[in-house]
Amino acid sequence: MAWPMLRSLVMLYLVFGHTAEEPPLRIGPMPSFKVRGGEIIDHAGIVLARHNGQRWTANERAFYRVDCDGPVLLRLEGAPPTGALGPFEHFSLFNGTAYASRDVFAHYNERDHGWHLHWNDERCVAIQVTPV
Repeated sequence: MAWPMLRSLVMLYLVFGHTAEEPPLRIGPMPSFKVRGGEIIDHAGIVLARHNGQRWTANERAFYRVDCDGPVLLRLEGAPPTGALGPFEHFSLFNGTAYASRDVFAHYNERDHGWHLHWNDERCVAIQVTPV
């Protein structure tokens, strides 16, 4: 019976980084987050970061990459497949590209504010990330 309790305690952290000269920014813990258009939103709907062309801005600082250690599941909003994808060992964003287990997963299109999936060229409006 301890397994369901332990599973509910798994939380995610976002680590924003840019160069070796400056310290990273760590945000969390949180039970899930969503990348919707050019925003990263926590489980309560609060915007944590915004994409501004080539970087992610969080806490008034600009970062090239965002990392989240897994294992994680990904759910797409507005595109097939409708179930969870994964598990993936890692999820990250570098500029406008999303990676799952360090493989290209999707590209952000600023014109239509959507994510274009790498493997099938479908478009989704959001990528939800949850722990396994």
